[in-house]
Amino acid sequence: MPARILVVDDNPIVRKTVRAFLDWHGFKVCGEAADGPEALRALRRSKPEIVLLDINMPGMNGIQTAAEILAKSPRVKIIFLSVHNTPGTIHAARTWARAFVPKSAMGTALIPALNNVVTAAR
Repeated sequence: MPARILVVDDNPIVRKTVRAFLDWHGFKVCGEAADGPEALRALRRSKPEIVLLDINMPGMNGIQTAAEILAKSPRVKIIFLSVHNTPGTIHAARTWARAFVPKSAMGTALIPALNNVVTAAR
């Protein structure tokens, strides 16, 4: 059974694109959220195994959201999917996430990252 994935990004076009990309590759998107508070509500509702999380969101950013998600659901695996791929951002993100995928590399790097996280979780 494919892993349940929650997609969190403030851009609705990105959420739609990521959902279509994951569906095409046989992954199950169980929910979407536009910001941190919405992600926390969706976490309770959809019970994902993996959260694809943007870093730059209004209000509660992705790092803060990741910390809250892991405090509430420590078994959830987080993968950051972000345009902010500077070494400092990647280093900070790795504290909270199993993987970091630049949005510019989504087409080639997201599926391998998801497969690695799914495999490591089993």
